[in-house]
Amino acid sequence: MSRPNLVIDNCESVADWTIFGDDTTNLATTTNHVSGTKSIEFDKANGGDNTKIAGADRALASLDLLSHDPDQLFYNFVADVTIYQSDKTNIDYGFIRIGTDAANYAEYRFSDTYLVDGKFARMRTMLKNAFVTGTGCDWSAIDYLAVGVAFDAEANALADIAVDNISISRVEQSVAATVE
Repeated sequence: MSRPNLVIDNCESVADWTIFGDDTTNLATTTNHVSGTKSIEFDKANGGDNTKIAGADRALASLDLLSHDPDQLFYNFVADVTIYQSDKTNIDYGFIRIGTDAANYAEYRFSDTYLVDGKFARMRTMLKNAFVTGTGCDWSAIDYLAVGVAFDAEANALADIAVDNISISRVEQSVAATVE
């Protein structure tokens, strides 16, 4: 059983988003979407930062996710993000980062096996077993959100990676990443 989703970003505007260095380019909105009227879109370039990652991040108004479980029933958090890419050949994994800032977050990864060429794939994962940077994630004070895709090599490039509707919910049972 899951509780209602808390939409973190509906991806209708790029106003609050910033791309990761010069290996990510062309941040824009697109009418290619699943919900609402738009999604955010960016490209992976073989830029001077020499990273394998393309993505964008944003600051959030401090979000207290623990307040969304007033009964303190010890549910697990689940993240949902919908990702589109034209070709997954060189993609290693997708990710969502949640934390205090770009130096202190927890990163949750989605296997490339769940991505579908030319279609949006809803990626869903339990928010545990994270790759932690800095102090990780304080669920009572979420101020930072990032989404993106990691490639097999830093020279890989891909246009039109789209992200739509990022949300978090609480569930009673374990949930694996799925495509819906």
